[in-house]
Amino acid sequence: EPPFIDASRCYGCHACIPACPFGAIVLNGHGGPA
Repeated sequence: EPPFIDASRCYGCHACIPACPFGAIVLNGHGGPA
């Protein structure tokens, strides 16, 4: 797997949370910790 992660595809995507940088979730504001 490529080390690059497309954070733009993780905004609001709960399924992507474990695969994306935590910052992407925080910046989104809609993907709080679950």
